[in-house]
Parts: sequence; C-alpha cells; structure tokens
Amino acid sequence: MKKGTWGLACLLALAAALMLPMGALAQESRAVTGEEQLVAGEIYWFDLSSMKSVWYRGHPPGDLQLVPAVYTGTMYAYVLNEDSVRQKGSSRAASNTTDPLGEYGYIYNHSLFVTAVGADRSWNAMNGENLIFGRNYTNNGVTYTMRAPTGGSAPLGTAGSPPENEFAFFQKYMTKFSDVELWIMTQDTYDNDTDKYVSRACLSANLGPDDRSSNEAGSYMPVLEPQSGALSVLTYNLNGGRYQTGWGSMGGNDGYVTYLKLVRDADTPVSALDLGFDTNENLKPSDFATFTGWLGDDGNTYQTGESVPEDVTRLTAQWEMPNEQYTSLAVGEEYWFDLSGVNKTGQTLNPALPDKTLTWVPFVYMGTVNAYGLNESSDGVTNASDEASGATDSSATYGYTYEHSLFLSRNYLFQNTSAT
Repeated sequence: MKKGTWGLACLLALAAALMLPMGALAQESRAVTGEEQLVAGEIYWFDLSSMKSVWYRGHPPGDLQLVPAVYTGTMYAYVLNEDSVRQKGSSRAASNTTDPLGEYGYIYNHSLFVTAVGADRSWNAMNGENLIFGRNYTNNGVTYTMRAPTGGSAPLGTAGSPPENEFAFFQKYMTKFSDVELWIMTQDTYDNDTDKYVSRACLSANLGPDDRSSNEAGSYMPVLEPQSGALSVLTYNLNGGRYQTGWGSMGGNDGYVTYLKLVRDADTPVSALDLGFDTNENLKPSDFATFTGWLGDDGNTYQTGESVPEDVTRLTAQWEMPNEQYTSLAVGEEYWFDLSGVNKTGQTLNPALPDKTLTWVPFVYMGTVNAYGLNESSDGVTNASDEASGATDSSATYGYTYEHSLFLSRNYLFQNTSAT
C-alpha cells in the first residue's frame, strides 16, 4: 500500500472510532436484547443445580434450584483473561484498552447478575474448573458466562485501583444478600505480590491479597454475564402463599418471599415451578388452602412442571379455599388496623413496626379456618389442646373447634406478652 493511501485509511479509521460512544469499540459479538425490561438492584432467580458438583458448598441441593442474583444494570468496567495471572499491572493495562484482543483483557459496557451463592474452594481449584475467567452456563434459554468479577489490583479508597472494576460498581447491592462481612474472589492479581489474587470485602469494600491455593481465603461468588438471548422476565405472584429460601434474610423477610422474577429467553418455553405448596403447609395462605395451579396472563392455568409458552410473562398461584365467611375480603391480602388503644404500659415495642403509635398496623387476612380456640381454663392443662380439637360445643371446658376467620399480624407488637 502506498504511504499516502495508508495515512488516509488511518485517518478515516480514527475518525470513525472517535464518533463511537465510550465502550462501543469493546462490544463483542454478544447477541443480547431485552435488558430494558430489567431493573438495576432487583433480585432475579436462577437454577444453578447443574453446577453443584463443581463448586457448590454449604446448602441443601434444593436451594440451588432457585438462587437469587441482583441485576447490576450496565457498567463500564474491565474484565481480565487468563494471561493476566501473576502479571503486575495487568488490571491497569486491561482498564486502558477497549480492544477485545487486549493482552490481559479490556474495558467495555456490559451488565451482570451477581449471585448469592458462595463456594469455599481455592482460587486455583475454581480456575481449574474455568470458573475464574469464565465458562458458559445456560438457564431458561439464555446463555451466560459464569465467572469471578474483577475487583482492582491495589487499594485505593472504596473502589480500589483501577477504579473501573466490576466490584466497585455492584458493591452497593451486596447488603441485599448478607448483613455479615464476606470476602469474595476476583480475577485480579495483587500488584504488590503477584503470587496472590485479590479478595474484596462485600460490605466494607476492603481490598486485600489471598493465597491462590487456600480453601480458607475468599469465597467464590460467581457473576453471570448475559451473552445471547432475547431477555424476558417471568414473574411468579404467590398470591398469599410464600416460598422459603435458604439464602439469608432476603431483605428482612426471614427467608420468605412472596413473588419471584425469573429471566428467560423470550422465544423459549419454560416449565412451571414446583415451590413445594403441596408438601409444606407453612407456605400456603392458610392451612386449609389447596394449590390448584398457576394462572397465566394468557388466561390459561398451568400445573407444576407443565410447559409455559413464550408469551406468558406472569403466573399467579391459584388457591382453593373453604367457603368464606367474608367474600369481600381477599385471602392473603394486607389490611391495616388501629391498635392505638392497646395498653402499652411497660411494654417494649417492636422497632420494625411502621407506626410506633399503633394507629396503623398491618395484618394479613388468612381466610376461613376450621380450627380450635382455647379459653382461660386451658392455662397449664397438658391435654387442653387435644380436648379442644375434638370438641365442637362452645361450652366445652377448655375450648372447641369451629369455622372462623382470622387476620394475622405481619410482625410481633411487643417483646413480651403481658399487655392487656
């Protein structure tokens, strides 16, 4: 090529590059659409049960079928490749290039789902499974890269250095999973000791080095980067029921959630979830409720395990109840009561109550139940409950069984029960 022609080609290429938005050069051939439906900071649920033999530790296998992950939204951050291992300055080099063929990695616009699951295996063991720099994982028709996040290679404020690392972007969401400090593995090599990798503390954001061969160092908490699929959200409304998850308090709900959001490919049918309603009475709106299926927003009802078509975006649990005394009330719905007249002298109020005057107290309508109630004569009597459960006469000694409706308080009012 002649010198003049080569120079003109370079100028045209440079001009075209300058017109692109930041990060555009870094986009790989990812084929992901539909991310505008997702909400940054929202929890979505993934089935990671296929990975349990590789890195999973510490939870019953059932928990892996629904693992919560927080969606980060789009970030401009660097990602490393395997050539970065034990290379001082590799994180800085990756953060300074938008070339996908960069020696150690590159920086580009992308989004992540940060999972709550942790594995206590060494960095070397996880790298041997291709889980530090990435392996493919498919869930509900969407393909992801499962890997460790980047976290900086040296301390610098709360972000770390380079500050364009992934952990610095999503650390604000970590309180959704845990209220205790956890150290998590990253891809980065520690600049001051290249034999070690970098761990980040999920709450304080502290940065420190860890031994690559130690099982007692940072915990592996994978991120999922979507690579291909037309993303769509399928929402499960439990309609008065609840699902018990083993993944922490989940925002103060003691491990119970009342709705679930799953990410699926918009062109792929999925199977309706089995949340254990038929085997666990505690998950139902009332002891006498019977789960009858999932009502889709297409008007059809789907049974557990049945294929749900691509165009369905919401499934609502359907419950069969005994004949209701009060048909105008919805079972599982929240209603508010004024309990300000309750004697509070000498009592310690629950600090989590939304209104400390008790003028507004939330209750859930549990519907009609056929159950026994006790009277004061039952106090201290060992078999009082047994006798009341077998009696239907309202004048029975200790109480009796009858159909009645109940409202259940969302939370306790006092730290003892001596209020009158």
